[in-house]
Amino acid sequence: EIAEVTGVQTCALPISDALRISGRTDFSKVTVLDVACGTGTVGSALKKRGFQVISGLDFSREMLDMAQKKGVYSEMIEAPFGLEVPAQLRSRSFDCVVMMGGFAAGHIPLASLATMAKLSRPGGIVINMMTEKYTKIVDEYKNIDQWIFRMADEGKWRVEERREVEKYGGEIGRASCRERV
Repeated sequence: EIAEVTGVQTCALPISDALRISGRTDFSKVTVLDVACGTGTVGSALKKRGFQVISGLDFSREMLDMAQKKGVYSEMIEAPFGLEVPAQLRSRSFDCVVMMGGFAAGHIPLASLATMAKLSRPGGIVINMMTEKYTKIVDEYKNIDQWIFRMADEGKWRVEERREVEKYGGEIGRASCRERV
């Protein structure tokens, strides 16, 4: 029997798979930053897979309050996310930096992917998931694939995987995995 996989689960699977490939099977020690964590759906999916050290970041205090009630985050960080590393995170790095749904119309700039890479440890994993429709209606996101591959050509990261996900919140979405150089 094949279980239906939702977008949130699809976000947790590549993290787990990439870590297993690199020989890391004890997810309880892996540090994760969930950018634009919202109400905590990604954190909840990761917790179910055994992740314990999950930091949630969001600009909205109300969203962080809802996420905190789920009891899956080891810390909650209220900060905008964009071209600069938030002050609370300047001296930190994570094994994995993930964002699901942050690239909604006008929420976060495209170049924030580079900020996510800066927050990833060398060899760490960066995953972005977004609804495909925003690559058609938001000018800044229309050339996201070209931008990602240009950054790879410049040595910012190595693209490990890019896939379209059919069960992303009821819409077709995109998942991009990058491994930082």
